[in-house]
Amino acid sequence: MTKKRLKHIDRQNQIIDIARELVSSGGIHNLTIRKLSHHAGITEAAFYRHFSSREDVIICLINEITEKLSKTINSVLDVNLKSLDCLEKILNLHCSSIELRQGLSFVVILQASEFETYQIKTCGNNLVKMYLKSIEDIIYLGIKKGEIDRNVDPDSAAMMFFGIVQSTVTRWIFDPEHHPLSEKSRSLWYLFRTSLEFLDEDLELHKLNLESKKV
Repeated sequence: MTKKRLKHIDRQNQIIDIARELVSSGGIHNLTIRKLSHHAGITEAAFYRHFSSREDVIICLINEITEKLSKTINSVLDVNLKSLDCLEKILNLHCSSIELRQGLSFVVILQASEFETYQIKTCGNNLVKMYLKSIEDIIYLGIKKGEIDRNVDPDSAAMMFFGIVQSTVTRWIFDPEHHPLSEKSRSLWYLFRTSLEFLDEDLELHKLNLESKKV
């Protein structure tokens, strides 16, 4: 029985799909040319017709993740929620997708930093920068609209948000049964939200300022 020959782009997409599955089950270090070739039903020599190296596959995977993360954030922004509600929705989406083993984003970010290859480090760095900038913009807009305390530094808050997700994912990777993300996300969100909200005395002052502007 002859194996079906796929077009170049179709074979590339197949290999990326396989890479996604391998990373889901064992992290980036589970990604080897031998395993990719075996699951694709091709020889290792044939693999090199579609990708120049294992690193090339990882870069494509990072670029795909960058696009998907951007779409996730934009889909939440399109609903036109308040800034804090946007951030909560994004956090919940991250946790639910990761728990279903579909959210590779933060697993890849975590492990991409271990590679010495310049291109992988650059792609990983660009992914983190894009993500932080998106979260920072949401927080900045919340401050501008009076939904978030003006004393909050958007850059620092974005890093805190990123750190919450990243550390939670790291813990979950090692012990998924005892650290369900869907349950943990609620308490994590409460802690993060309180760091952005007005203190009681500041809230009263804020309300007075808003009322004076309306007059």
